[in-house]
Amino acid sequence: MMKFTVTVSAVAHRQASEKFLSDGLAKLSSRFVDVRFERDDAQPDMLLFLSGGAERFAIGKLSAGQFTLLLASSEGNAFASAMEVKAWASARGIQVRILSLNDADAEAQFLNYVHVFAGLRKLRAQRAGLIGEVSHWLVASVLSPELAKSRLGIDILHLPWKKIPDYLEYPPHPEFLEAFAQHRKKQGTQEAQVATGDASARESSVEGGSVSENHADPWQKEAGIYAFLLELARDHHLDALTLECFDMVNDHHVTACLSLALLNSKGLPAGCEGDLVSLAGMMLVKAITGQIPWMANVASMNENSVLFAHCTAPLDLLEDFTVDTHFETDKSAAIAGHVQPSEVTIFRMDQKLEKAFIAPGTILSRPSYTFACRTQTEVALETEVVRRLREEPLGNHHLILPGDQVALLRTVCQVKDMKVM
Repeated sequence: MMKFTVTVSAVAHRQASEKFLSDGLAKLSSRFVDVRFERDDAQPDMLLFLSGGAERFAIGKLSAGQFTLLLASSEGNAFASAMEVKAWASARGIQVRILSLNDADAEAQFLNYVHVFAGLRKLRAQRAGLIGEVSHWLVASVLSPELAKSRLGIDILHLPWKKIPDYLEYPPHPEFLEAFAQHRKKQGTQEAQVATGDASARESSVEGGSVSENHADPWQKEAGIYAFLLELARDHHLDALTLECFDMVNDHHVTACLSLALLNSKGLPAGCEGDLVSLAGMMLVKAITGQIPWMANVASMNENSVLFAHCTAPLDLLEDFTVDTHFETDKSAAIAGHVQPSEVTIFRMDQKLEKAFIAPGTILSRPSYTFACRTQTEVALETEVVRRLREEPLGNHHLILPGDQVALLRTVCQVKDMKVM
């Protein structure tokens, strides 16, 4: 089993020996055997209080802008010492949190912090690529590169269309063709039936999950887009990417929807519309949970549910899917899938990285409405959550990830000083 690594420093009274400190760290390691503790006496993730009288040593290891977890048990006035340090830090705006090792749920809380610290360390110096520009309608989703770097450690590389190769010149990528082989075969059968006058086949080719006959066989162009994105990711050392995609389908009848779905399922966070806020969220979620979430529109809502929809989704999150046309243009190809899990978590950050929306939900249905993008999921949420989402939205695109990840994401927000809406 892979161990998560965190940094820790032990503090105690002035007469404490080095052996006393080392023994305290060893005891912590023996309790959490799946965690690798690295000693860091300068700026650790965690301070381990071993006795009273440790206050002066502890405050020397705290700094503004750096969250530190204060670990303490009830033995030897360790917790009392942590309380004093907490008061000192709070008065100076320094982010700390006390975790009592005697709490009944101490292990679960501690492991949440371990996942967060390890994930944020992994996120530092990762590179995200913006291909093209941020779509002009994303007025609440423009993330400055400086903020992404200072708050999350993410480098954003801008790749304008004029400075990169023409995506139409790439040959089809065999991995793409193999991934969608069954759908290509189905489309070919339906088109043959349409050509021979089978009316039912003609109807199903347009409405039943295959590519519309108004632009037959987009597979070669689509597979070329995948090759184009893979090359950019490789040549520019990208850990994630998002691209301005609507001009592609409007100008050249080709989408990136299938390519993005495949990239996400292969472990590379890939977003639509140049939305850097959503991409940063996707990278953060992957670093913390190991999962790449689905980026989706809020298509509609009622009192206790929300319909999320988009024309792409990570293939590994879908129990099944068909290939349809792109919703807004009825051109090229898009993913019409059924999101697999029943329990999900909804996540969204604001463009200043100061606030976050987090909510657990349950999938009610996977409809096929004609008024929304192709992959659709209706999620049940608490009435107050829906009201807040309607009245105080942080933006349109939200991230949907499997399971109940609320506690973990709340821990992330606490560590990064983001207010949870």
